[in-house]
Amino acid sequence: LAARIPGLVASADEIGHTTQRGEMRLALVEHELGYAIVSSVGDDALLCVLTDPSADLGMLLFDVRRHRQAIAAIL
Repeated sequence: LAARIPGLVASADEIGHTTQRGEMRLALVEHELGYAIVSSVGDDALLCVLTDPSADLGMLLFDVRRHRQAIAAIL
């Protein structure tokens, strides 16, 4: 998993730059059996949260955005 996430982020960054939206901050990927939330945490780290289909995505997205600076500080 850790080897695949940077490729996803690179593709998302390319889309962001091509469409003049900037760098990716957070991506939500829906799978058949759940979700993957990928967020940048600092300049050199990524956070990937895997959930089941019943997860409260609104709360998870809120918490990831709210805590990513604190997570970056401890890495």
